[in-house]
Amino acid sequence: MFMEELDGSLEMDLTQNIVEGWHHQWNVLIGKAHVGVYTIIEEMRKEQQQIHK
Repeated sequence: MFMEELDGSLEMDLTQNIVEGWHHQWNVLIGKAHVGVYTIIEEMRKEQQQIHK
């Protein structure tokens, strides 16, 4: 039982680290805390193009 709880917690920590890493990179890419919807869409398109090359 303890190992199952530990495994679930570890998985959540790894997932959270991945999301935090993406969020940090997104902030570096955008360079601002608050941006408009069109800027977000354009930056997401750019990121998608880089991923699917």
